Amino acid sequence: MALRRTANDGIEALVFVIGALAPDRSGMDADTRGEKLLGEAFDRVRLSPEASAPWHGLLQAYDAVDDPALRARTQRKVADQAPTDGVAGFLRASFLSGLEDGDAFAAEAGAALQAIRPVDLDRLMAFAGYEWGRAVAREGGRARFARRLIATRLPELMVLAGEVLTEDAVDLPVRPIDGVKRVALVTPFLSFAGHPPTVLALKQAGLLQAAGLTVKAFACQEPLIAGMRDYLGNRGEIIAAPPDLRDLAALAPAGLTLSLGDAAFPLHHRWRETLRDIGEFDPDLILFVGLFSPLIAPLYKVRPVLGLSIHAVTPMAPVDAWLTSDPHLADRA
Repeated sequence: MALRRTANDGIEALVFVIGALAPDRSGMDADTRGEKLLGEAFDRVRLSPEASAPWHGLLQAYDAVDDPALRARTQRKVADQAPTDGVAGFLRASFLSGLEDGDAFAAEAGAALQAIRPVDLDRLMAFAGYEWGRAVAREGGRARFARRLIATRLPELMVLAGEVLTEDAVDLPVRPIDGVKRVALVTPFLSFAGHPPTVLALKQAGLLQAAGLTVKAFACQEPLIAGMRDYLGNRGEIIAAPPDLRDLAALAPAGLTLSLGDAAFPLHHRWRETLRDIGEFDPDLILFVGLFSPLIAPLYKVRPVLGLSIHAVTPMAPVDAWLTSDPHLADRA
């Protein structure tokens, strides 16, 4: 690279000689170049296996190679030689899971994440959200969807996150519930009119209000995690549309108060703030509309919780009862 100054001793323009940037590939065929790229990228991973950037660099080099045999050798090399424990082991497993559609490495990633201490709640929820998205995108119906969630340890990870969150005091003392007058509707995410779970949650709020109950809705905006892809070895992320306040105002029933988490803050902060707000509301009942959220665990200890899953599977949250349209489950307690 060459740098050329202009006259008059001042740097009026910095001119880069682009030709000097062209790599010298003389005598190097595509396979040799690809092997060198992958080798150098893997060496970077071995130097800093707990940082996501080298893993992302390895993935970029992998994507640039067309040779199936070279790709397969790289996968075996990573599987055999990269660390398997801790954050490095999680990044290894999540990297490998991104290269295949099977459950094995995703399951390893979930198991590694479950063992890491201290618990990083944003990393945990980034993994949970991404694996939920992958399960939704798969074909195969409810049974395969449920198997994927179970394989990736999502139920256990939600229990773990709930235990961490329950360590925070909930300003909501246990009291007798003689009748239901106030309902806290808790949902992980509210977005816009084209988002079915948003519509479902706000419709439920309207039905409860029509029944004469006082309702307040709380959403910590859990899919919105800053730098989500940096928590995973495969650069995975969920692209979630931020809330459209005009849409929400039009969808929400009259008089409904919405409490939305500030996505600029980490999830743990949002959950603590929401627990405080729910404590001030002092509901008689928690209605959870969603599939999973650690926020339900501390609430379950102090109030009855009714669940309404956004999928045709049991909510991955502690609930006293959950609503379903499946006639085969009508007699189950």
